[in-house]
Amino acid sequence: MLRLAIARLLLVRPRLLLIDEPFAALDAEVRARLAAFLPELCTLARPAVVVATGSVEEALYLADRVLVLPREPGPAAFSLDNLLARPREEGSVGFVTLRRELRRALEKEDRHTVPEVEAAA
Repeated sequence: MLRLAIARLLLVRPRLLLIDEPFAALDAEVRARLAAFLPELCTLARPAVVVATGSVEEALYLADRVLVLPREPGPAAFSLDNLLARPREEGSVGFVTLRRELRRALEKEDRHTVPEVEAAA
């Protein structure tokens, strides 16, 4: 199914590509190969790409800009520009620094969305 979607992308050349959890159902080997291939594909086809993912690493590996969306509708709670050169290495100092910054933003967003609980006396 994914190969068909890639072939379709190459043929149709859309201006906007929306991808939701692109590697969620794949084993680790296939995920790594496609994660390396997707940026190359986007360079060839040149669409604007929006990737929805719950994976910090996947977001940093794929995206040039990462947005943390709030749980309630509204503007982005946090924005991070990813200026790391491609291909991106998860173990590099820059990647580790951005991952730490993004996780802090996610933790902060989670703290702001937890409802307060009043103690009953």
